[in-house]
Amino acid sequence: MELHQGLERVVRRILPGWLLNRLDPFQAEIDRLVSQAGRETRAGMIVLDAGAGEARHAPGFAHARYVALDRCVGNAGWDYASVDICGDAVRLPLLAASVDRILCVVTLEHLKDPAAAIIEFARILKPEGRLYLITPLMWEEHQAPHDYFRFTHWGLHHLLSGAGLEVQRINPIGGFFWMYGRRSVNLVSFFQSSWRWVLFPPIALVAGCLVPLLCYYLDGLDREKRHTLGHTAIALRK
Repeated sequence: MELHQGLERVVRRILPGWLLNRLDPFQAEIDRLVSQAGRETRAGMIVLDAGAGEARHAPGFAHARYVALDRCVGNAGWDYASVDICGDAVRLPLLAASVDRILCVVTLEHLKDPAAAIIEFARILKPEGRLYLITPLMWEEHQAPHDYFRFTHWGLHHLLSGAGLEVQRINPIGGFFWMYGRRSVNLVSFFQSSWRWVLFPPIALVAGCLVPLLCYYLDGLDREKRHTLGHTAIALRK
């Protein structure tokens, strides 16, 4: 949800989890894939979180050797103290076939050469190592000026297979209605400054809660999912 950071923290603290998952299904899908990656990671495995930010996924890999990598330039308000490697994903300072799992969550769009990053991921993965990837498609620009790309299903398939990885799955994150629900939440951000705060409470209730909640349940009507928010993908190094 595109809200001022302080307000967003308050919202996420006071709302129940089931409601947050419906208001922000993209984040719910992130949590679901990260949880799956954690379950599929055995004790002692090396996990690289490429684009880790504040390393908030680290608790899911407490049983493994979690390594957080980030360029530390994405968000001025973030605390990058937990980053282990301040570096670029297109030039990873890691040996070939040295990592068991790679997590890359809404990071690929911030790289000037995403194809080179995928090739690097393939290089450092051990045989049977897995890449867990989440990318946006129908998203607003964010973390300017470090926002360069959006990815379709077939664009992701091209990047992954072109790097020699075996694509196990690429799934859309919702369809037209989830996309429309996110646009509705984005509308709330226009009423967070100057005199417009007067209109914030009713707009937040309708556009920030009721509309996205309705859209969450209507999304099953969209079978094709061409207007998707993004994709989750899992690829394997054979």
